[in-house]
Amino acid sequence: MPQRYLIVVSPTLTPRGGRTGTCIGTSVWEAGTKDDQRSDLAKWERALNGKAIRVLHSVNDGACGGESIICRDGERKELVHHYFTSAGFMTSGTMTVTGKRITAAETVSGSTKIAGVHSITGIPAHGTMIGKADFLDKDGKIVGERETTYREDGKAAVKFK
Repeated sequence: MPQRYLIVVSPTLTPRGGRTGTCIGTSVWEAGTKDDQRSDLAKWERALNGKAIRVLHSVNDGACGGESIICRDGERKELVHHYFTSAGFMTSGTMTVTGKRITAAETVSGSTKIAGVHSITGIPAHGTMIGKADFLDKDGKIVGERETTYREDGKAAVKFK
């Protein structure tokens, strides 16, 4: 399968070159982390007639997960996203796409431990996606971090319990 990805180039989130995506688009990714090998699935797909991207996410066969909506804020001229979780917290923030790299800054609501998340996601090779995240407390101090390497898996399914 050829490498496919969607880079945001217009307010309607049109893919460059007319391609639909593996990284941002219709695909399922499975992750294994350095600190543990839990199942971490994310399915990226076009939503709202191309005006948004929807990401379904589940960890450990649906033990927890959530749903994100990413869209362009025309007034602010930036990508914004909202993530709603089954664990009772949610995040909102902004994203910047540069080449094959996504940088995000999020504010967390509903968590007593985490107040923010800063992450960088890249697409270094065919069929892979690497995400690195720092979890911040209310004072901006890093209280946790995670690096996840995703690979394309068309048979994996996002589940919720």
